[in-house]
Amino acid sequence: GCARSSRRRRNDSASSPDVVLLGLSGDLEAELEFAHRVASRHARTSWVVVAEAPDLPEARRLFDTLPAEWMSSPPAPDRLRPLIDAARLRRRTEPLSERRTRDALATRFARWFGDLEQPELLRALDPHLARVPLLVRGEPGTGLGLLARYVHAFGGTTGGSFVAVSCPELRSADDLAREIERVATRRPPPACLTVCLEDVDRLAPFLGAELRAWVELAPPVAVGHATWLRWIGTAADGPPGRDAGNASSLAEVLAGITVRLPALRERLGLLPRLVDDAT
Repeated sequence: GCARSSRRRRNDSASSPDVVLLGLSGDLEAELEFAHRVASRHARTSWVVVAEAPDLPEARRLFDTLPAEWMSSPPAPDRLRPLIDAARLRRRTEPLSERRTRDALATRFARWFGDLEQPELLRALDPHLARVPLLVRGEPGTGLGLLARYVHAFGGTTGGSFVAVSCPELRSADDLAREIERVATRRPPPACLTVCLEDVDRLAPFLGAELRAWVELAPPVAVGHATWLRWIGTAADGPPGRDAGNASSLAEVLAGITVRLPALRERLGLLPRLVDDAT
């Protein structure tokens, strides 16, 4: 098989390619490993995959989470070039609605958190750490959800989809799977997906162990339509042991990076800005 990007790359630490053209042949093990490694590091890269026509169904099954355009081999140049150009444009172009949303989010974030120094927040925003789970702790009303959405928008998952799930309302892991799948199966499929588990400390204890396995290993295949998932949890702040049983275990595995937000009573200067937000 062959694999090449629309820009030449010397190593995996180089900047993200616009498009990867992947040719398939043989047992596909090398191509699968390449796609797994590159897609996990470059979530916004577009893919064009070429395979022999009889092999296309099996290739689609094996590369099931890869957001790709598919072509029969040998590709006709007059079809391949427009396909690559279109894929590059999708990768680079951000719709006006998304730009407005990001600008509004950045403005609100600056009002709420511009006075705080949060070294761990800088780590959470590092694109190279975008696969590390994040736990945001703080009292209700301190902006937990706002910070989670900001990390999604500016921390390496730009252009992906965001789904917030209220843990106290979850009755089964299937409920979470259906909610993730609803977003992940949109067309075109998102290159990446951020799942924010809100109030993870209030999750039903019997669900904690199963969801921990999702975070540590992988979610069920049914929800694996995006190239990869980013996990964020929010929880009330408090001393160790506040969470109960398996819910505490899930919070621990989400705490690859932990950002703690101070209580509003410790930030009285923020109150006028909150009033502005509410009026």
